[in-house]
Amino acid sequence: MTKLNDHFFSEDELRAKVIYCWLKDCGFSETQIKIEFSIKIKLGRNTHEINSRTDILVRSNDGRNLLIVETKKPDHKICNSDILQGISYARSLADGGIAPFTIITNGKQTLIYDSITSECLNDNHVQKTHPVIQNNFLALGDTISARYEGLNYLISLSEINFLSFCNDQVNYRMSILKDQDPFSGKKYIP
Repeated sequence: MTKLNDHFFSEDELRAKVIYCWLKDCGFSETQIKIEFSIKIKLGRNTHEINSRTDILVRSNDGRNLLIVETKKPDHKICNSDILQGISYARSLADGGIAPFTIITNGKQTLIYDSITSECLNDNHVQKTHPVIQNNFLALGDTISARYEGLNYLISLSEINFLSFCNDQVNYRMSILKDQDPFSGKKYIP
């Protein structure tokens, strides 16, 4: 087996050769494992695709989000911004609900977090007694606040995400006022 060290694995190789295979060995099917899943967030009535992707999203057979895996290069020391990034992705997903668990790994160190509470689960596995597992993998707790924090972090993560959010808001608000028909009663006819 290829030795896991800084010289043999990139982030992409870690994701494809180690994490993906591990998830398959855990019993997840290819249709449940989404690689580089583009994040769509719900803002108001609309769903918007933003300029961010989860490395791996795992869904249940019925389409509920179970966990995301954020991979880093083996020589990358996992830091707080990596954890915030992963948890914000898990909290912000529009389709399938909040992913209750977030895994951050560089192949040498693996951390598992409860996506709602941001609590690190120390044993590198989730206990069968964890409340989310007891609740059939549905996120528990203050999910509204968690989603707000996740969206806030994602939008502020990059200038592109922020501008995309602003443009989408302007386009949506203008669509309410705008029409091509001068007799539509709308306020703005281009």
